Amino acid sequence: MKNNFERSESEVCEFCKASAFVDCAPDCPCNFAEFGAHLPESLRSMITMELLKQAEYIYERKQSDWMSKMLIERVESVMKDWPTFMNFIKILHELDFFKTPQDVIDYLEKPSKAERIYLLWSEMGEPITQGTQPFDMFNQAVKGLKKENDGRTNREEE
Repeated sequence: MKNNFERSESEVCEFCKASAFVDCAPDCPCNFAEFGAHLPESLRSMITMELLKQAEYIYERKQSDWMSKMLIERVESVMKDWPTFMNFIKILHELDFFKTPQDVIDYLEKPSKAERIYLLWSEMGEPITQGTQPFDMFNQAVKGLKKENDGRTNREEE
């Protein structure tokens, strides 16, 4: 049946059963077409505010879900690279990069302090066995970096 919401004299409203000569009930769906047209401004603004609050709640919830997913993805990335990171830490220890346990903590808080050494280590194939030619070449290159930095301050230490 086609709903044009206008009744002829013989028809009865299919929703509220009002006859053609009687207006539909106030809560009849036939009146929903005009819903909001005659609302007081205070009620209209209250409804708008509630809708905005709900939209903000949904947005914050989705953003929180997204951020926790991002955190999990970052942790997964770190865990995937953990063996490489541990090998690099061991290499730094063998090169006497760490003098005290506090040096290790400082490095973990600001790993960029050894960024140049890490890049060099990566470029040289990540050598980990002492006494091999690649490791010895890496060791010599690191000593060259140390001599280059003598007398200068690092950007990270400023």
